[in-house]
Amino acid sequence: MHELKIISAYQRGNLAAEYLLIEVLSDTNLHNYILFDSAYSEFNPFHSDSQKFFWFPYCEVREGDYVYLFSTIGENKKSYDNALDYSEHRFFWGRNQAAWTKGAETAYLFRVNLPPQICNVERESSELDIR
Repeated sequence: MHELKIISAYQRGNLAAEYLLIEVLSDTNLHNYILFDSAYSEFNPFHSDSQKFFWFPYCEVREGDYVYLFSTIGENKKSYDNALDYSEHRFFWGRNQAAWTKGAETAYLFRVNLPPQICNVERESSELDIR
């Protein structure tokens, strides 16, 4: 069973407002997920122009929550809607260019099975940025 589902990218090409919306389908920890962006090419459907990824920090999420991954720089935060009983988790990728501009990009979300001794370790996503 899938725990997360990418809904769509919004405000494409506008770095200040661009974000990817992810729905939480079952309780999980975002720490176990890495998101890759890739541009589609006629000759190589998994070609990655930017070679960028975002490894989510340690964050418990519940079924029904939403995760927003903004392309720009910002401060991660969580808000809770009492009336609808769900949380919104906002994360910031820290990119200096919009991620979803060409219309041929695809977001891939991978679950990583981490060893128990590092499952609760917090880390900075910038440490994992490959250029």
